[in-house]
Amino acid sequence: MSHNCGSTCRRKQANPTRCDTCRRSASLGPTRHASPKEIAAAVDMYFAGMSYRKVARHMGEHHNLQTGKSAVHNWVQDYSKKASEIASEFPVKTGTEWVADECAVKVGGRQYWLFNVMDSDTRFVLAAYLSPERTTRAAATAMAMARERAANAPKTIKTDGLRSYREGIGTAFRNNPVKHVVSEGIRAELNNNLSERLQGTFRDRDKTLRSMKKRETGQNYIDGLVLHYNYFRPHMGLGDKTPAVTAGADAPFKSWTDIATLETAE
Repeated sequence: MSHNCGSTCRRKQANPTRCDTCRRSASLGPTRHASPKEIAAAVDMYFAGMSYRKVARHMGEHHNLQTGKSAVHNWVQDYSKKASEIASEFPVKTGTEWVADECAVKVGGRQYWLFNVMDSDTRFVLAAYLSPERTTRAAATAMAMARERAANAPKTIKTDGLRSYREGIGTAFRNNPVKHVVSEGIRAELNNNLSERLQGTFRDRDKTLRSMKKRETGQNYIDGLVLHYNYFRPHMGLGDKTPAVTAGADAPFKSWTDIATLETAE
């Protein structure tokens, strides 16, 4: 088979951009921009578990699209931001009980705290807030984000024993008081209800978070992970429905390709 690297040797390996023998780059033809649907496919593959490098390789081998892992990273960031902005316009119908928890993560070599707030009934993650501190202000911010995302306030919010939650909940729900229940078993409950898939995704992407230099970039990235979990991944505990469908979150998309279509239409 002919090749375009300029040498007389044959390409033997699957990598379509490099000759296995002479190590020279092989052109696949004129450089072109990725279409929105191709970008959506790349973003979906990434959130499904592939690395940036493997997604880039797949796009070259199967879409004849030469790109690198930095481009895939940018696509993930851009589409995460766009999708999160669209989703925020559609309130989520929740049950009477929410649960909240926080865990330590590293971003750019610095320790942060990831506050999660989830509706118990639908398993919809209402907020995932990346904070440099484990303070009342951080807890209040996470609760305010969840309150804005939901169509209705809960009657009860369960948390672990972190003191910041008590005042944080009081601040966020000052005009609509809710009952705060402290449960030492909340972490086990969250590990079961917050979906092993979501928790596993955070663990699998720990290296990616560590590589990010800014909190804002890390937050946008987490927003994408949570959106993928809420809207695009069916949950066995919900009868193979997504948390979004269960919660009646009527956003105008059901896949990253739908988001690409909305992006193109604007």
